[in-house]
Amino acid sequence: EAERTSETFSTELHKLREEVRGLTQTMGNEGSSRLGEVNRLLELLDRQRAAAAGRAAQREQFLEASAARATSSAEAQLRAAQGECRHLQAKIAELVAAPA
Repeated sequence: EAERTSETFSTELHKLREEVRGLTQTMGNEGSSRLGEVNRLLELLDRQRAAAAGRAAQREQFLEASAARATSSAEAQLRAAQGECRHLQAKIAELVAAPA
C-alpha cells in the first residue's frame, strides 16, 4: 500500500511538474508578447516625444525670429520718432528766438 501511494504521489508530482512547466512556458510567451507590446509603445512614445521636441524647437526659432523682427522694427520707429522730436525741438527753438 505504501509503495502504491508512493508511486501515485510520484506520478501526480510528475503531472504537476509538467503542468507547471506548461503554465510557465505559456506565461513566458504571454509575458514576452506583453513585453514586446510595452517596448513598441515605449518606442512610439519616444518618437512622439522627439517629434514634439522638434516642433517646440521650430516654434522657438520662429518666435525668436519674430521677436528680432519686431525689435528691429520698434528700434527703427524709435529712431524716426527721436528724429522727429529733434526736428520739432529745433522749430520750437527758432520760434522762441524769432523777434516778436
